[in-house]
Amino acid sequence: MNDSSNLVRCWAAQSFVNTPDPRAVDTLIAVYDRSDAEIRFCCTEALGVIGGEKAVLTLRRALNDANPQVREMAKFRLAQLAGRRN
Repeated sequence: MNDSSNLVRCWAAQSFVNTPDPRAVDTLIAVYDRSDAEIRFCCTEALGVIGGEKAVLTLRRALNDANPQVREMAKFRLAQLAGRRN
């Protein structure tokens, strides 16, 4: 997640979509906080798959992201997480 390439960082975040790992949440949040919209989108998607309290807090923040795609992904993943609880 520290690679200088956006593509590599996005792939790294996307790897947690296929293989969710709660240990990655703190790293994904840190990367979300310091990245551009493309990487924030990837992190939002991964956090929504992994779930958990910290992930949900970041997804709620992402509802107000400057980028509309990030906001939509956050909305989509929060809805999915809510569906898991029912």
